Amino acid sequence: MIVFSDLHLRESSEDVCFRVLEQIERMALEDDQRIVCCGDFWHIRYQLNVRLLNRVSELMRRWADLGLELDLVPGNHDQVDVAGRNALEVFEGDNCVVWTEPGISHDGRLGFVPYRKDLEEQGGCLKAVVAEAPWIIFAHLGICGAAMNNGQKDRDGLDAATQLVCPQAHLILGHYHKRQTGMGWEYVGSPYQTSFGEEGNVCGVLHLVPETIERLWIPLDVGAPTHLTLKWDPAKQEQPPVPRMTLAPDRNVKVRLDIEASHEMIVGGKFKQVLKTAGLDGVEVRIVPTKVDREHRFEIGGGETLLQAADRFAAERLSGGECGAKSANQHQAAMVALRRWADG
Repeated sequence: MIVFSDLHLRESSEDVCFRVLEQIERMALEDDQRIVCCGDFWHIRYQLNVRLLNRVSELMRRWADLGLELDLVPGNHDQVDVAGRNALEVFEGDNCVVWTEPGISHDGRLGFVPYRKDLEEQGGCLKAVVAEAPWIIFAHLGICGAAMNNGQKDRDGLDAATQLVCPQAHLILGHYHKRQTGMGWEYVGSPYQTSFGEEGNVCGVLHLVPETIERLWIPLDVGAPTHLTLKWDPAKQEQPPVPRMTLAPDRNVKVRLDIEASHEMIVGGKFKQVLKTAGLDGVEVRIVPTKVDREHRFEIGGGETLLQAADRFAAERLSGGECGAKSANQHQAAMVALRRWADG
């Protein structure tokens, strides 16, 4: 069977997603004609474009005509309420099973666990399916410690040591887009890079043989954009570091520029012209505020008001700098502005 997850189909990703689905179709026809989606087929759970919904319905009808069997496990992006109702139910049919509730395949080999927002309920759903002793469980859930993206780990998911005890079953998971494996579980990952949070990820689908639990992960090349983040600190670099080859018209690369800047630089900085000169005027820009060193922060002392603490802090800082009327004027101007703000 062919297993995929986290397609996140929406209008902006439509072309890429259908190329993914076409490749899955071809692979399933060459294999055992069974497809499993581990959740987040859709991207926006509450509203679906009618034209896009019709296009998916046509695809599902073609798959039925071709004899392809499909199991859909609803993910959090598919669900419309905490009870588990979802935007996949419309595809339920002879060749398609939508696992709105946890359950077991008719032959008892496969288990299916949809997403639940409540962690206790999610653990209960998994436990109920494990009790049926399937060989493989397909689920959409978070595991504590798993990589949610390239910069953050799950701190609130199920505990692998106590809540993922599946002695007879292997867990195949959706929810996190980075392909990763653990003791008895693995995330399939997304079939293409859906955002900058997946920068550097190699994406694909899973070929699975249920009888032996043999798994072969297959990378996909569907013409999806790859993501690249550039970093620029204007205080240290006059020009942003732009590898121009990444912006060549024949390469499908989404570039984001992170500008590290202080508040003063953000307000007074003239980045627009610099970016245009560097050929980055069409690139997504994200301002990353510079962290303030602890010695440059102030704390409110016992019995002090905010204004009193600010007055003391400004006086201490300015006393160590340029002396005379200029420092006094800076201090006075700062306090006038702060009092004006405090008075509302």
